[in-house]
Amino acid sequence: KKSYADRASWTAENLEMIKAVAGDPLGNLHLWAVDANDKKKATADDPWLFLSCCFEMAAWLEDPEGHISHHICTKDGSANGIQHLAAMCLDEKTAAAVNVTPSADRVPADVYTKVLNRVKDNIADTPGPLAEYWRPRLRRDIAKAPVMCKGYGMTAAGVKGAVVKSIKKLVKDGSIEKAPPDITTRLAAAWLTPQIQEAIG
Repeated sequence: KKSYADRASWTAENLEMIKAVAGDPLGNLHLWAVDANDKKKATADDPWLFLSCCFEMAAWLEDPEGHISHHICTKDGSANGIQHLAAMCLDEKTAAAVNVTPSADRVPADVYTKVLNRVKDNIADTPGPLAEYWRPRLRRDIAKAPVMCKGYGMTAAGVKGAVVKSIKKLVKDGSIEKAPPDITTRLAAAWLTPQIQEAIG
């Protein structure tokens, strides 16, 4: 997560690349659509959205005064259920963690990463094969659904199911290594579930 000032600076520093993508998307696939180091991955987090933004920016640069933007701007919350709970309870600490209130440094908070880091810290010195399995495999996506659904009353069974789903997805796309034969996906998820719940608090 970057501050809006940092995002604006990145855009200003990359105007030539943005214009190149807009001018010749197919000739510049390596800049937005295909990672040169891994053909299965895209260079941009959301390639088609990035491309549409490049078209829009290039059109504005050609006619800053006359250009009328019709670009779609989406809005998304940060763990909406927790946002509502924080607002209703006037909980300043939680409100800051889910971007109901701005942070002092104006960098958007990332509650999913915050919970993930707590899990990492909590199991850093935990002995046993399941702790060893998880230490190199913890990813933000694994914490996201349990945190996001906390405000809607997700149970331990729901957390376990979400972790199972995340493991399968991350293994399939090559983000994490497959477990050894003696550790099943469900066993790994069952072990991590209370760790996540404790970290969420």
